[in-house]
Amino acid sequence: METGDVQLLRKLAAISGKEYGLAKALLEAGVTSRDALELMLQRVVCDRLRVAKGRLFLAARVSRDSVAETQKLVREQGPDPGKQAETLRAVEAKYEQELRTSISLAYYAMYHAARGLVLMVERDDETDHGKVTKRAAAILQEEAGSPSFTELPWDRCFERARSLRNEVDYSPYPDVGNPIWDFLGLPLSMAKNENLMLAIETIAACEKVLLKRGVEV
Repeated sequence: METGDVQLLRKLAAISGKEYGLAKALLEAGVTSRDALELMLQRVVCDRLRVAKGRLFLAARVSRDSVAETQKLVREQGPDPGKQAETLRAVEAKYEQELRTSISLAYYAMYHAARGLVLMVERDDETDHGKVTKRAAAILQEEAGSPSFTELPWDRCFERARSLRNEVDYSPYPDVGNPIWDFLGLPLSMAKNENLMLAIETIAACEKVLLKRGVEV
């Protein structure tokens, strides 16, 4: 028996039910060559990037629509200061929740882009947030260069975005870590802008690397 056959048989001898199910599904779908497998993998990566862009679109739209709604509601109250103040308090509470949502969505845009990048480059789907962003950061730092939006390296960008997401998702009193923003009374608004910019740059950098590898994103 040839060496290659023995190596394959060893792998088959240790195959799991999940791995066998995947191999069977691929064969039934007609994926019988390396090129066909590569094309299917690229499709998965592109779909992951579409999810990332969808999250980014929603993150940007949430805050934009909130500002327009605030202006519209205040105008509808007319000149009555009492009604305007009451409306503003209600809108501000809603606006805070939407800022939180925007910050969170922007981070998840980065997560999905990072996960697609790691799958394509390393042929491994990593789901753990800390691990996948660390691995993506290493790829981006080497193949795309440092981000232009900030002086932070890629690993710190992912850490920063995730930290902001954790604050707005889990704390009623989010600390976004910038006293200047607190002084201006705009901590969440500024954090939203930061996460949006980080997400935009992350997706662009991931696409740059993927395009170099022949993925039509």
